[in-house]
Amino acid sequence: MLFRILFILLFVLSAIRAMGQYASISGTVTSENQTLPFVNIYLKNTPMGTSSDELGSYSMKEIAPGFYTLIASVMGYTPYTQRITLEENRKLVLNIDLEATTESLDEMVVTGTLKAVSRSESPVPVEVYSPTFLKKIPLPVFLRPYKT
Repeated sequence: MLFRILFILLFVLSAIRAMGQYASISGTVTSENQTLPFVNIYLKNTPMGTSSDELGSYSMKEIAPGFYTLIASVMGYTPYTQRITLEENRKLVLNIDLEATTESLDEMVVTGTLKAVSRSESPVPVEVYSPTFLKKIPLPVFLRPYKT
């Protein structure tokens, strides 16, 4: 009987200790002092990951202590990579600042074939409009910003 009670006591104590052996990460994702929603944040080579919410906040919990590479990425921004060390029963606060990329298209081809075709390979006549030309075209009334 004493052996059974001792066994149960050791089992409960080890289970309680095992529950507390995790770390967590939280923070806010910003760019140029503006919060960024829906940024993908994950630990490389693990299934652990999350996304920032509408306010740019994120958190990951119950992560085993160790060394990781945290990656944050979203379209239009340079991916963020940071080596981190997570310690047992610690909460790491890591605020991330992403840099916007300046990718742009030289030209846009609009066709009626429903598949992408380069200008030289198009079976129909194609006109090319530069971004400067498109900026000069006035917006229709329903697309103009509403002013009060």
